[in-house]
Amino acid sequence: THLHDNHTQRDEHLKPGLGTIDWDSYMAAFRRSGYSGPWIFECGPPDDYSAPKAVLREAWERTAANSP
Repeated sequence: THLHDNHTQRDEHLKPGLGTIDWDSYMAAFRRSGYSGPWIFECGPPDDYSAPKAVLREAWERTAANSP
């Protein structure tokens, strides 16, 4: 699946954490679905992705406590 953020008005392809997506809810849905495939960032430009990765990793870890 591909991941990117936006401000709900259009497909902006922002890095996770720069828009308004509720990443905790999305990560919880990934956990519930059992999805184990790759996560592909569909956003640019190609520079430092450590901050967006941290946003997703932290959301993933927060949802661990609530997963079955």
